[in-house]
Amino acid sequence: MARRKKEASDGGLGLILALVVMAFSAIVAVVTFLFQFAVTAAFYALPLAAGITLVILREVDGRSPALPDPGDFDDAAASRMVAKLLGQQQHWAMRHRDQHDRGSREGLHLTRGSGETRFDTRGRLGRELNASLDEAEAAVLRIEDAIRETRFDVGSGLPEWRSGFELWTRRYAVKLSILHAVVAFGIATVVLYVWSLARPDAAYAAQDVLLWDPLPSRVLISPMVGASLLAYATFAVALRVHRRRLPDRIDDDRARGWLHLEAKWSPHTDADDYFETDRSETTRDGGQSERREEARQPPEPPWHEVLGVSATASEAEIKTAYREAIKGYHSDRVASLGPKLRVLAEEESKRINVAYDAARKARGFR
Repeated sequence: MARRKKEASDGGLGLILALVVMAFSAIVAVVTFLFQFAVTAAFYALPLAAGITLVILREVDGRSPALPDPGDFDDAAASRMVAKLLGQQQHWAMRHRDQHDRGSREGLHLTRGSGETRFDTRGRLGRELNASLDEAEAAVLRIEDAIRETRFDVGSGLPEWRSGFELWTRRYAVKLSILHAVVAFGIATVVLYVWSLARPDAAYAAQDVLLWDPLPSRVLISPMVGASLLAYATFAVALRVHRRRLPDRIDDDRARGWLHLEAKWSPHTDADDYFETDRSETTRDGGQSERREEARQPPEPPWHEVLGVSATASEAEIKTAYREAIKGYHSDRVASLGPKLRVLAEEESKRINVAYDAARKARGFR
């Protein structure tokens, strides 16, 4: 009984091994067939593919296409419009700043609820200044939207200037790579046929391994098969090299001009970097506004009043008064104050320094 079970077990193991060997043989046969079929197809397709491609690309030569002149696509009217809008924007921004400066001079406080952007509205002047600030901010935002829309409209209408050059780069790279592959094929064919004269048995053996259903064994084509494989490799390497080098033939001056034009009309770049600000339409009104603002501002007191000394004070008295006045606004003393108070302290410190410089010039001391 035990002997029968052992024989049955041995027989089952042998069957499994036989099935594994058969499966492995089938896989090897299929892989070998696919490899030979692929090599054979690539060999016979090489001259056909190269010939058809060269015929299609026969008119492609080494002269890169000229880029269009970017100046022909720049919109001069839109440029003038954006320049004027920038002038208006700058005018309203200055108005906004002047209102803040006026409120600070008048001793008005900025409210925390507004994020310290608006003055206390309990007084008439605070309400007037807040209304002016609202008007200036609305004008700045409106002008920003107009500038962005104008730049987008012009920028979206620019042609795709790279397309012609990029198409030539791809096509000429393919043509050059095919020509390199043809040369490699010819040289490799001659070298391998010379080798086959010395080693004919190895050449026929290679043919049996590489080709599926080859020609009769008396026709030796394995050197051409090896040369075709080298030609494919040459084409792949040459194509990569030419695609990297041909873009260097682009007209650098015009390419830079196009990049500048695209950035100029892109709504994502700073318009001040590409347009000259035109304040011609705001000069008259802006000049009158500035004169009105200057008329409202009190005249700057003389240096001896700022320093708190008499006009005939001595050099020692002036220096002592300056040190006493400036130390109250030292950065260490105002560091713990709020940002607005620090700004006021900095302005007062500048005023004291200007008065002291005037005193030194008037008295001729250092």
